Amino acid sequence: MTANPKSPALRRTTRTDMKDQRLVTHALTVLGLDYRTEGKSVVVGTGATQATIDTDTGYVHTDGEWAPTLGKLPQAYAEAAFRADATREGVEIRSRMVDPKTGDIRLNCRMRSR
Repeated sequence: MTANPKSPALRRTTRTDMKDQRLVTHALTVLGLDYRTEGKSVVVGTGATQATIDTDTGYVHTDGEWAPTLGKLPQAYAEAAFRADATREGVEIRSRMVDPKTGDIRLNCRMRSR
């Protein structure tokens, strides 16, 4: 069976707030996904099966096979962004818990003593 490259089921574009390339690559590393950078874009996967994250616009272009894999990327990106902001603001992250039913992440934080 030959896939129709014009099929809407094969390519998807999603608008996100993921515009910091450093945080995107960190989140991908945490998720254990291989990637390469091309200018302001981050490409995940190789050949015909790949996703492109445009960190200039925040758009994520995926094919049908990558959509489920990248489903956890926005959460990993948000956690990386929070951790970067917390570090900058002098907040110490003491623990991380994940709710096994919902996948929600709870970070226990406190202000660092000065």
